[in-house]
Amino acid sequence: MTEKEQLERLQALSAVQTADINAVFLLVSRLAEIVRRNHPDTPDMSDTFLKVRKHFLQQHLESIETSNPALAARLQQLIDQSCTIFPPTYE
Repeated sequence: MTEKEQLERLQALSAVQTADINAVFLLVSRLAEIVRRNHPDTPDMSDTFLKVRKHFLQQHLESIETSNPALAARLQQLIDQSCTIFPPTYE
């Protein structure tokens, strides 16, 4: 498989994962709206999603960092440059 084919494959897989995540988030948000009718104290799904995403992303980068610190740093740099919508900010 050529480098171009590998990149295209990764782009296709990324598109599928993005669609999956958007669909799951939409379904959970709609479910939260239904639940909120009877339970107004239901947590905001957007906030919860961002907190959980941040946790998993940080956990993933830390696991890479133990075996390949340069790769972890590069991935962090790419994430910081690419995630302009809901950036995974760190305290």
